[in-house]
Amino acid sequence: MPGTFSPVPELNLLKGFYDTQDDFFAHGFEMYGYGDGYSTSGGPEPAARLVDFAQANGSGSTYGLWLGDGRADPAGRPVVAAGDEGGLHLVARDVREFLVLLASLPVDAEPHIDWASFDVMECGWAVDNTAYLAWLDRTFGLAPVADWRSVVERARAEYGAEWTAWSRPILPDAVGGP
Repeated sequence: MPGTFSPVPELNLLKGFYDTQDDFFAHGFEMYGYGDGYSTSGGPEPAARLVDFAQANGSGSTYGLWLGDGRADPAGRPVVAAGDEGGLHLVARDVREFLVLLASLPVDAEPHIDWASFDVMECGWAVDNTAYLAWLDRTFGLAPVADWRSVVERARAEYGAEWTAWSRPILPDAVGGP
């Protein structure tokens, strides 16, 4: 039921939509328990500042909120992607931009997250995101952008310096540049 997944209204609405779908609307994207925890070797600080909410791809990379900037509104917090084999990257300035990112990713590719970057890798088959695009427009008045990279670039432009200052001392090997 929407409203119980997280303290973020937008994520609750997304979870409500997600629960009505039988198939992927974005390759590898699966929602699970909010804040089930990032597993990092950086001690308690990363776990206290990174709250995961979804699987990003079929190999176990995750999406989460970065709580490091101290914003009161959880929906206004930046979204990050953690690679299953390493890497931690800013991908959206806030939850609504993350929803646009999901809509803008190629339908025949899934996120590829490694030490160096957040990118996409072709899968060989396409998902049908028609219902998601209609839901996104109906619920938020949002639509995909022509190039998903622009969403990531805006996040890095706005938060890159702050993200690097917070993350590099804690997880120096895991964080891709701004």
